[in-house]
Amino acid sequence: MKILFQYYNGGGGALENIIILLENLANEYPDDEFVIVCNAASKLNRLAHMTNVRIVVPKEFLCKELTRLQLGFWGLKSIVNKVRPDIVWSMNLGSYVRLKPVNLLSVNNAHQVYPLKDTGSHPKSKFHVILMRFFFRLSLKAADCSITQTEVVKKHLLEISPDKEVYVFTKVVDERKDIVAALPPREVIEKLNSMGGNIPMLYIATNYAHKNHKVILDALDILVRRGKKVSLILSLTEDEAINIGGEIAVRLIKRNYLCCIGWVDKSWLKYLYDFSYICLMPSTLESLSSAHLEAMAWKVPQISSNMPFSHETCRDASLYCDKSNANDWSEMIVKLIQDPVIYRELKNKAELRINEFPKGWKEVAHKYHDMFLHELNRKV
Repeated sequence: MKILFQYYNGGGGALENIIILLENLANEYPDDEFVIVCNAASKLNRLAHMTNVRIVVPKEFLCKELTRLQLGFWGLKSIVNKVRPDIVWSMNLGSYVRLKPVNLLSVNNAHQVYPLKDTGSHPKSKFHVILMRFFFRLSLKAADCSITQTEVVKKHLLEISPDKEVYVFTKVVDERKDIVAALPPREVIEKLNSMGGNIPMLYIATNYAHKNHKVILDALDILVRRGKKVSLILSLTEDEAINIGGEIAVRLIKRNYLCCIGWVDKSWLKYLYDFSYICLMPSTLESLSSAHLEAMAWKVPQISSNMPFSHETCRDASLYCDKSNANDWSEMIVKLIQDPVIYRELKNKAELRINEFPKGWKEVAHKYHDMFLHELNRKV
């Protein structure tokens, strides 16, 4: 079987999981051929060393938006005519026209599928979001089926296209097999140690508005003013945190209550979760956040925004707060710190809940491959 995977200009933490999935597929099915279509700077190029993987970099135009446009209308179709794959599998945006092979669309971008009123946190303009959603719907219409990570997103996909098959395949945290644990750089460890005896809280998230960092910066400020010995570790730079929190962030950084360590490599995760006492997950819009799964995998009790996606992922393995109420967050943090019974129960529930997810990316790769074969047989 020949599988063409297309993800032009994809980035962020989600891309690391995609690379691990593709690597497992290529390893588990060495007789299959994988053609990866991506831009020249993509981390997907790291897979080029595998014997059954070939990288194709499409011709780039004046900007990434124009390149994406031509890929959708004729560029990807042209590559398909040359490569002749059995499966065309795209991430978030695929072909805007029908293709002869089985055409699959993975949907991990919540801004594409949630109601438009819920997507105001996108970093670009509303016009950009409307265009993105329009072209996504062209991709969905051209696809034979779609793939997502949660039932919440599946529900939204079925509202857009009721007759389209939707598969739900979750991501996993498999720190033992796919990622070799490593110590963070010395300067990161020194920053962590500078918090002294404060209780460390952790939030691993990129600098996007829907990650809702402001509410927990405000909650931290409330706790500090109340004399609570807590510190917050963020995967932001200090400049990013100050841009979000202003003078509050400046003050918290100076007094070592706020520890900004910047981008976090996956190999550091075990160290960071082992170091932390509580995880905070205030995001307002998600497909499936790795931070929820990571906290459960390393049995660190978490507090999450009271949203359908977080309830689906964590169930009773999290406490929940109003997404915009800093007082609610500060009170729940105090409750969790001061009540050892609740803390212990959350650790136990996290272990039970994470065991309901696949045990590793190899298992997920097998599910994808079974789906490929099913869709091929269905189209014959």
